[in-house]
Amino acid sequence: MGVLKGCVKFCTVFVVLLSVALFFLLPDHGHGDFLNPLNTTEERLAHTPEIHKKYVQDFINGNLKVVGIGAPKVIDKFEEVEIPPIHSGWGDDKTQGVKYYKMTDRLYKNLCPSWEELAEQLSQQESFQVAYHLAGEYGARPLGCAKVPRRQMNGTFEDIPERASLYFNSEFQAANELAGRMKEWAIMFVSTFYSDFDGRRLTSPFHNAMSPSIAITCAGNKYWTFVRPRAVAKYGARAFTGASFMRGMDEDEEQFVVQTGAATIISFPPYWAHWVITNPGKSYMYTLRSKYPGRLAVNLLRRLFVERFTLWEITPKSIFGSLSSSFEDAKNATDIHGDDCDSEITKEELDGLYAKMQSVQKEY
Repeated sequence: MGVLKGCVKFCTVFVVLLSVALFFLLPDHGHGDFLNPLNTTEERLAHTPEIHKKYVQDFINGNLKVVGIGAPKVIDKFEEVEIPPIHSGWGDDKTQGVKYYKMTDRLYKNLCPSWEELAEQLSQQESFQVAYHLAGEYGARPLGCAKVPRRQMNGTFEDIPERASLYFNSEFQAANELAGRMKEWAIMFVSTFYSDFDGRRLTSPFHNAMSPSIAITCAGNKYWTFVRPRAVAKYGARAFTGASFMRGMDEDEEQFVVQTGAATIISFPPYWAHWVITNPGKSYMYTLRSKYPGRLAVNLLRRLFVERFTLWEITPKSIFGSLSSSFEDAKNATDIHGDDCDSEITKEELDGLYAKMQSVQKEY
């Protein structure tokens, strides 16, 4: 009995001392909760149109600090693409985490297949998933949800409706071949996006991903707005299968605008939230989701040290096997992209946002 009491006393003291040590060792980011720095949870998105409308008007009227990231760097080799450090934009870090590149003709031909090649590869797929953009005539507002349900279909590019887009497709040979050639960056998966909208739309509200990303645009024209991770903490985010959707945006944080067209590449670190406007016409982009070089265990411990419960909340629970799959998560997330969402942007709001973005970042 004495030995048992001694063990209990030792364990209690050890846990207390460990907790105190961790409290002083872990950095205080100055945003969010100490144990959840980005206030990310699985709580469903609330209906807060007043916050969403205010963000739009503040953006348009110049009440937010919105800047362009400038001209792209011209590159002739894919190895020249960089991703900033993993925790850029956390705490007091002022890094501008979006890298912007313009491909030479030689590199463009190497990375971007022809429409004929893409069409053949798509027709060989037994089925593929498309997202139906049902949030009104012009899309959703930048904050909150977007009514974009998913459906399975088969056929060719011409069979995809004008108000739908190819969604997170990972079966294109060209994209996967590029991922296989990358030795420095270990690619976890590839996402391919295609659309042929009949008008300009806000296609993606504010969201982020837990992995670094390299987006390669082969055709089309988009405008993106990015924010540093700490901008999410004030209002928090809704976790969803390796990503999260913002509940609001810190009004004091700087926002960065970039335009992507054919033969451009952007790269950005984890948690850099962004919303996107897509212009009409054919658009084809694929995104490489990678991990940083080094041992997985070391990187995981490093991330846990900084991200804490934010990392736990955003990690897809499907990786633990017995929990729900990503597919089931997507079906249940009706507050993010299902019928529960009633967010719709007006033409006046969309035009105002687009004009502001063009005023700070020209097309290259």
